[in-house]
Amino acid sequence: MAQFLALLGDLPISTENEELVIRMFMACGLWGPGGWPNTAVHCAKVAQVAMELCKLAELPISAVENVVFAGLVHDARKSFEKAQIAQLTSGGMSKDDAYTAAACTQATWLIEFGIPDHIVGLSGLSGHTSLGGFYPELPDSLPAMAFHVADDLCGGQYGDELVMLHDRMAQLRERYDWLSNTREELGGRSWIDVQAEVADQIMDAFATQTVFQTGEALNRWLVRYFN
Repeated sequence: MAQFLALLGDLPISTENEELVIRMFMACGLWGPGGWPNTAVHCAKVAQVAMELCKLAELPISAVENVVFAGLVHDARKSFEKAQIAQLTSGGMSKDDAYTAAACTQATWLIEFGIPDHIVGLSGLSGHTSLGGFYPELPDSLPAMAFHVADDLCGGQYGDELVMLHDRMAQLRERYDWLSNTREELGGRSWIDVQAEVADQIMDAFATQTVFQTGEALNRWLVRYFN
C-alpha cells in the first residue's frame, strides 16, 4: 500500500477523487490477506505513463487529469474479473465472450461505485477487448491513445515496470496463447498481431508530437525515465 500511496501523491488528482480511488481499492480487497496489492501499483504506473505521454504532446490539464483517473481505476476489480472469466469459461462460454462480459461487469460496477461515466469509458480502452476502437484506424483522441498504450507499456512480472512493446507482446503471447489464434474477422490475423500493430502506431503518433523521431525511440526513453 505504501508504494501505491507514494505514486498516488505525485499524480494530479483531486483530494475527493483520491479518496474515492482508495475506498474503491479497499472495497475490491486489493490490500490485506489474499489481496492483489501489485494491481494497485500497476494502475498507478499506467496513470503515470499516460500522464507523461499527454504532457509530452502538450495536451490540456483536463486531458491529463482524465487519463490519470482512468488509469487508477482501470484494473481495480482484476481479481473479480479473473474469477468471473474462469466461471464463464468453465460453463462453456468462449474466452472471447467471457472477457467481453467481464469488461461490461467492470464498467457497471465502476459507475455504481461513483466513478464518472466519461472516466469509466476511458478506463475501458485497454487490452484486446478495446481494439475495436483502435483498429483498423486509430481514433482522433490522443488521450484515448495515451491510456491504451500506457497499459501495454506497463508489463513485467507484476505489471509495475515499463518494458519495450515487443517484449510486452511476447509476454502476452506466452501468457494468453489463445490470443495468438488467427481470426477470420481480422483477416487471418490474431488479436496479439493487431494489438502489437496498434501499440506501435500509437507510439509513432506520439513520437511525431515530441522531439522523438520514432515510437521505438520514445519507448526506450520512457523505459529509462520510469525504471
